[in-house]
Amino acid sequence: MRRPLPRLYVVATKVLEARLEGKEQQQSFLFRQDKARDLRRIKRLVCLAQENFDQLTESLERAGFSFEVCDKKLAAIVAADVAFSSPEYLPKSSNHKVKEILRYQETLRSLAHAAKIYPAAQIPRIRYAILNRLKISQSTLGKMLNKLGFIEKKFEAPPGTTPDAVIESYWNHLDNLRASEYSWDIHFPDDVLVFSSKGDIHMKKLVLEWKQLLMFNKSVMAPVQALDPKNGDTVLDTCAAPGNKSVLAAQSCSGLVSCERNNKRFKLLAENLELSGVTGKRRCEVIHSDFLKIDNSDPRLIKVTKALVDPSCSGGGDFDHTLDQSRVEKLANLQTMILKKVLRLPSLRTVVYSTCSSQTRENEGVVTEVLEWADGQPEENGQWVLEKALPNLPFRGDEDFFPGVGDKCLFFNHERSRTSVQFVAKFVRKLRGETRMEIKKKCRLETKKKLKRLKQKRRKHQKEKLSKEANNKRSDHGRRSIK
Repeated sequence: MRRPLPRLYVVATKVLEARLEGKEQQQSFLFRQDKARDLRRIKRLVCLAQENFDQLTESLERAGFSFEVCDKKLAAIVAADVAFSSPEYLPKSSNHKVKEILRYQETLRSLAHAAKIYPAAQIPRIRYAILNRLKISQSTLGKMLNKLGFIEKKFEAPPGTTPDAVIESYWNHLDNLRASEYSWDIHFPDDVLVFSSKGDIHMKKLVLEWKQLLMFNKSVMAPVQALDPKNGDTVLDTCAAPGNKSVLAAQSCSGLVSCERNNKRFKLLAENLELSGVTGKRRCEVIHSDFLKIDNSDPRLIKVTKALVDPSCSGGGDFDHTLDQSRVEKLANLQTMILKKVLRLPSLRTVVYSTCSSQTRENEGVVTEVLEWADGQPEENGQWVLEKALPNLPFRGDEDFFPGVGDKCLFFNHERSRTSVQFVAKFVRKLRGETRMEIKKKCRLETKKKLKRLKQKRRKHQKEKLSKEANNKRSDHGRRSIK
């Protein structure tokens, strides 16, 4: 009986075929593989197979491999995995096609050495997960993980060391996690857990069925943390699918408005919001429409106080080394249009803009362009300014080419933060004629006035109660005297 081909290779081969024929952009194609997991590994395999396609197939052919066993695209994918993966990650499939290519392991390894592509730095040794507070508390999760055989391994920073040394020590701590160990992340210690990639946490029911743990990358947490939604806030997510950031924002806010124009992505968004517990526990509005076509006076947008803007981007940071710059420019123009439209909503106080691109044109470039536009807008409803996003984090943007902007932004990638690529910028509306200190002072005065009114009400209530009790006593005394 022949073993089936691993789904990793099936999906990667389809994506490679689409890219070689120029039919689809890789990121959107990957997105539609609804059962695909290990997307980072798939992206890496496709990228390596495409860049070294001729060398891989020619090496196999010279070594005596027959392409009657499988076509060149599948062979290139499996060969790339064999050639460029660490020994511990070599394919272990019993499928006859994979086993046949594994026979040429030495030939393919020599090709990787000649190309100077070393796999160890590219293979993720860790797996991130985010706590879903809509489903489970931190303490209950800890007890459940213990029952499943997972033990918390706490990180302790070496005393008297520099921030860079602490980060390096933390990376070593994560690299040494065993399959049955986990650690809470030092940058998002209340929300993000880190597991070893050797473990099987992603196959447990609390992930697959109950959605108590969300297998999102750590960098997805950054835009939501920068937005800082609170109880009483209504959050707008302009380009929401698949809904990862909407789910995380819903854990802290009171209401959610999520927009998505694509039909398949909209269905996936609605499904994820329901499975993650958002629709049952939060006031949630899911809009199937292009955000640019929704009027700003729409009743669904009137009460939003904070917004996430995470539009389509080139996604070039993770896998694509040959980006079409004209496409990048078109995407940057679209991103600018969406961001400007959001900033025109009068009820908004905070807007976070994020992308998964490493292109500065889509990141600091868009932010700079929007800030220049905001400076020329009337100040009736206040002025939008760029605030430093999560100032305690060290992963800053490009300050050299964008002075005054880069350092206020965040930029995550595998090299600097061991995460997927994520750019974050935070816009805050500064009310006309008021500084932030004045706004805080005004809030404090209003709070004091409310407290004073409450005290007066309590005193009045106590006086009424005492006088009522005194009257009752007098009447009782009068009755007794009559008797």
